[in-house]
Amino acid sequence: MPNTINNNGIQTKPLDEIIESIVEGADGKPGLKAIYGPDINIDSDTPDGQLVNIFALAVKDVLDLAVQTYNSFDPDLAIGRSLDMRCAINGIERQGASYTETTVAITTDRAVTLHGLDNADDTPFTVSDGEGNRYVLKNTAVLSDPVDAEELDFRAEEAGAVICLADTITKQITITPGVTAVNNPNPPKITGVNEESDYSLRSRRSRALSLPAVGTVDGILSSILDVKDVTEAIVYENTSNIEEGGIPAHSIWCIVEGGKKEDIAQAIYMKRNAGCGMKGETKGIIKQENGIEFNVCFDRPIEQPLWIRFNTITIDGGRIASKDYLRNQLVEKLRYSIHQNADITTIAKLAREIVPDVVICDAEVSADNDRPINEKAFHAYVEPESRSHRFVVGKNRIIIDGVVGSDDSGEIDPEDDPDNENENG
Repeated sequence: MPNTINNNGIQTKPLDEIIESIVEGADGKPGLKAIYGPDINIDSDTPDGQLVNIFALAVKDVLDLAVQTYNSFDPDLAIGRSLDMRCAINGIERQGASYTETTVAITTDRAVTLHGLDNADDTPFTVSDGEGNRYVLKNTAVLSDPVDAEELDFRAEEAGAVICLADTITKQITITPGVTAVNNPNPPKITGVNEESDYSLRSRRSRALSLPAVGTVDGILSSILDVKDVTEAIVYENTSNIEEGGIPAHSIWCIVEGGKKEDIAQAIYMKRNAGCGMKGETKGIIKQENGIEFNVCFDRPIEQPLWIRFNTITIDGGRIASKDYLRNQLVEKLRYSIHQNADITTIAKLAREIVPDVVICDAEVSADNDRPINEKAFHAYVEPESRSHRFVVGKNRIIIDGVVGSDDSGEIDPEDDPDNENENG
């Protein structure tokens, strides 16, 4: 097979043909056998054989680079910066990572000044949680008197999906005289998101190709997803003459995560059909060319707590050493889309990936948040309450081996609980 670019794309020689051309010769050039004789030993365990393989691999590396360069011109095959450049042709940019933001309570025994990110001349006051994630003070704070749990705004030092649980930020990185304690009493105000992956960027570009469409569901969805800071959206349509699924007749229902409501309203307004109704509690006002204001309606996703329960058995027959680690990883990695079902198969698979030497058994999920734990109804899978709901996972709603997670790191294994021992015996 020749190395060529034609109507079928790029074609390069495989490794075995490259080795053959070095040994036998190709394109009118002599090979090693023509130079050194036909009885030359080029087995892989000989010096000549190893040298041939080194030369062949060098050629193959160059050819692979040529294939990768060729493929980088295709947005469906490009990666990294090459993909960014291809998407820029369509006016699409990769969504950057955002920062987790939370409040941290500072306790002091004297007047102190804590420098923030707004002060470029000094290192910002920095704290850390037990996982090593650092958080920096956003704005310089001047505490003129001793304070008890003065809450200040902090931001994660690194961008991305930094998970911050309540009462976990307790370490001072910037040692400052007068600061006696730090703690975050509440969950984060904003949880950061990772930079958009190549897969997500390719998918968004494909959807954006529907933007020229007017009045179609795909066109509306693509227009919404093209809005800055929108991370997820779904559009439902009811074309019938009666209400269906909670959607009025001849109406659409847009559910959007992220983005400013004015920008989202403009995106919907530009693509909806004339006379098409809209369902939603969030309203964005559009001022039409005739001066009349027009209300565009849509909804935000509603978070619905999900309960998870399962037992674990390690390969050696014992139990895992750290249930909290498994809980934290599940909270970080188990993310649900709008109206996505929760099932035990996905959860058990993810748990095995986190702790490979553990067997997950008796896994169940529940969307019941009205009754006590011992009265909840658990199932193999559950659906969100409505089309606008999205399941969220919390550490204190993951039950492992009968133990419920909590905001602190302490927990009692049922087998080690003296009360259980007395009841059993």
